[in-house]
Amino acid sequence: MSYWASDSVVRIGEEQVEIPAERGLSYEVGSVSRKVVFQVPQSIGFFSGKDSYLTWDMKIKSTSDRKTRLQLDPAGCGMCVETCRIMCNGVVLEEITDCNQLVAMKYDYEKDESLQKQRAVMEGATAHSMICAGTRGSSKSEMCDTQTNPWFKQLQEADPINDYDQATDGLSVKCCVPMFYSGIFSGGVFPVMLLENGLTIELDLAPAPSVVRQLDSVVMNRRRTLNPIFHGTNVAGDDWDNTNGGADVPVDAVYLQVANNCNNRSKCPFVRGEHISFVEITEKFVPGSNPLVLRQPVIFETAGGVATPSLKITDITIDNNLVKLSFDAILNKRSAPNGGRTITAGTFAVVSLSAQLDSGYDVKYQVDNLNLVVHKLELEQEQVRSMLQEVRDGSSVEFDIHSFTNYKSSMLKSDRQGTIRINAKNERAKALLTIPTDSSIYQPGDLLCSKDTYETTEDSMDTLLKSHRTGISGCCDFLSEYQLQISGVNVPSRPVSTRKIATRKSIDSFFLFELEKALANSHIQPKSFSKFMENFVIGRSFGTSSGVMDLRSEDLTLQLRYGETTAPTKDKMFSTFVSHIRRLRIKDGYCQVDI
Repeated sequence: MSYWASDSVVRIGEEQVEIPAERGLSYEVGSVSRKVVFQVPQSIGFFSGKDSYLTWDMKIKSTSDRKTRLQLDPAGCGMCVETCRIMCNGVVLEEITDCNQLVAMKYDYEKDESLQKQRAVMEGATAHSMICAGTRGSSKSEMCDTQTNPWFKQLQEADPINDYDQATDGLSVKCCVPMFYSGIFSGGVFPVMLLENGLTIELDLAPAPSVVRQLDSVVMNRRRTLNPIFHGTNVAGDDWDNTNGGADVPVDAVYLQVANNCNNRSKCPFVRGEHISFVEITEKFVPGSNPLVLRQPVIFETAGGVATPSLKITDITIDNNLVKLSFDAILNKRSAPNGGRTITAGTFAVVSLSAQLDSGYDVKYQVDNLNLVVHKLELEQEQVRSMLQEVRDGSSVEFDIHSFTNYKSSMLKSDRQGTIRINAKNERAKALLTIPTDSSIYQPGDLLCSKDTYETTEDSMDTLLKSHRTGISGCCDFLSEYQLQISGVNVPSRPVSTRKIATRKSIDSFFLFELEKALANSHIQPKSFSKFMENFVIGRSFGTSSGVMDLRSEDLTLQLRYGETTAPTKDKMFSTFVSHIRRLRIKDGYCQVDI
């Protein structure tokens, strides 16, 4: 046996080799996942995993009559990989399920302005844009850019006559996606030449509704203070009076305030053919209602007295330096069911209902030119000969890789206390990262606009902020405290409190301290905690620096207590990623794995 340290090799040459997907280069992904397969041949010899990546051209598709701008998740195209499975001669070397949860976690916590811009260039991600930033105190959003967004054309470049068309106004994005969650493709040199039949890589592409989004600046359920603000029915700023039972006041257009940088056509987040309505900016509930009744968008009546839930934009123009939205029919009054309130200037936001009114909203994405780019290396011949000689003499070549294993458990929202058993059998575990995700079932249109998803915050800053990564990002959901138990020993000795986080107005320092250690030990640099509420993660480190823990003979459980006055709102699926070191033993062309 010889232990091989990949960092000790001497590289004398390198090149990039594109390996196409085996079952075709193009895939259309709708509401179900698609599997793609790559075969890395033995002839590659040696390759650098951390310098290899996936590459493809991607375009979002939709044939819905209700138009709206669509973009990919702000973390980029890495969110499209749901499962990664790497095999050799039928032996599974690595299998990481819910890879996009790891991508979301890494990109939420390991980020700074430079990294975000780099991901925007390389991976089709989006970053916060000052050009389209809010001016009314909303939190920062990576999904409000209408100027430099890679997923669609600017408004002045779109068809000025016809409605917005995703086929012609959407753009194709070239992306290069690293597979950092795989130890083989995040480490140093990998000797594929020693494996008979090479490596087989299977990837499951995530369903389109789980990764495609509407803009934050148009949806009703996220950062309402970022939406365009109703200026009036004319340039003078007149309110749209409620005229139920009174004289009809014909209205066929509205004007938007210049707030939130909505000061020209290209910065307007709406498009022709989009269905819109109005809702109070700062008021979530109907005053005096018991139980509380959610405010709903205003419903209108046409000139013929027919109720309609939305207005279809027929034109977007500039009038006296204000953005003017014209409608497809003259609207006279609000209908009785939701009438009785005047749409007043400055207090109502304009929201898109294109996806919200169509739960089965048609959305897909097209992947073309799908290739795995392998960074092939040429090593000194003396090192190669020495390794091959050891293999011929019956020795095995061993080396370590850093990987993740996902252990899943579920919990109902009616359970106020629970124990999650984690059947981890990893010999050298470094850390544990548990993501409690919303396991509710949603329709495609609801996922696009975050309708009825987990409520992250409710405050004056954003009015309402609901999760746009259902089933991917973690949710606190009024968790009071948690504690691990390892073979009957409580770790840490006292429960970790999350009561302040459960209030959605403060922060628990010891919780973040535990999370910071777990992230660092999982090779995720904790550079930012700005998303700790939007992507809630429970962390526990099993060692410091290079320290590890043997979990094979341990009984590992996670104890949770939801003891707040407000009960949990969502059923949950807990994804527990155990960061660990696994050893690969290569002998006679075959590979064995010690997890």
